[in-house]
Amino acid sequence: MNIRRWREDRDLEWVTRQRARELRHSVTAPENLLWLYLRNRRKKGVAFRRQHPLAPFIVDFFCSAARLVVEVDGESHAHSILRDAARTLELESRGLKVIRVSDDEVISGAADLSEWIVGQAVARARELGNL
Repeated sequence: MNIRRWREDRDLEWVTRQRARELRHSVTAPENLLWLYLRNRRKKGVAFRRQHPLAPFIVDFFCSAARLVVEVDGESHAHSILRDAARTLELESRGLKVIRVSDDEVISGAADLSEWIVGQAVARARELGNL
């Protein structure tokens, strides 16, 4: 890797991290609701981060032990189906599993949805040998 490419990658990571910090203060109501259920799951052996940078993307929730991404799709995603599909393919090409849920699913059953997500994370972390 040449030095110019390394600097560009480093700068992109820095910008992505800064943007993730900003996004943590302006989450949507469904993202905040799901976060209330996901944030204290360490007792099951998995931990989630919200608005996590995976340059050049910022994902809504990330579990590193399971290499699991959870994206909450709201109204803003209705017009970007192709972009979301490309993003999912890119993340999956990095060995990540991507789960997409809608705002409505979160609002109508955040507790059950979070249990299902945690179950998926635990199963995948075990599969990867990280639990």
